[in-house]
Amino acid sequence: MNKLSILIMRDNSKVRRIRIHPFVIRFLLYMFIVLMIGAGVSIYGGMYFWKENKNLSENIHIIQKKLQLTTIELKRLQNMELLREDHMMDISSVFNSSQKDVYQHEGERNINLNHILGNIDQHILVANNVQIKFIGKKIKISFDINKSDHSNQDIIKGDVKMHFVLINGDIVKIESKKEMFFELRNMKKYNIRIPLSDSYSKDDIFGLRITINYPKNETVFCETYPLTDILL
Repeated sequence: MNKLSILIMRDNSKVRRIRIHPFVIRFLLYMFIVLMIGAGVSIYGGMYFWKENKNLSENIHIIQKKLQLTTIELKRLQNMELLREDHMMDISSVFNSSQKDVYQHEGERNINLNHILGNIDQHILVANNVQIKFIGKKIKISFDINKSDHSNQDIIKGDVKMHFVLINGDIVKIESKKEMFFELRNMKKYNIRIPLSDSYSKDDIFGLRITINYPKNETVFCETYPLTDILL
């Protein structure tokens, strides 16, 4: 096979001729093509893995955020469980105390815990944000009455009754000078101040029982709130 001649000419220099075999030219050309292809693959691979790494980093961030939210929710549920256990312990202490009184005083009335602690909820009205604060010889009671169905815009009329549940099982009606009748479309707030009775002390109170009637004398909600949960 004939060789290719390459003439190299420079000013004030002799002409130089280089003879190159065509195979060398083809080899160099193939090497150039391979290098270009390799460079292209490298660039593509770099971009591809960069995007994959970016997506992976975003997924890790999302997973970490979900894990953080899950941890917070788990902690909240654990706190709720602790409150529930404390509530049950309070109820158990009331029950034990009541049983002790029954055994010590034969012939006295039996205590009906369903009447004292039993709940009623017909999902019409509910009492929220229940709070009690003792101010000297006064007791401040505050709570809200809300509709269970917030989409219901009808006006609802009814009345509220309140009782203190004492640790000996007695239920004492709370007499308030404020009108306990309500007429609400969405929510009704109550802020009530009553004097502390001479017949019992703060330490004698187990909880506050709120009864909501709608219509009048028809109970749709009733619940006892332990003093430990609502005391400010």
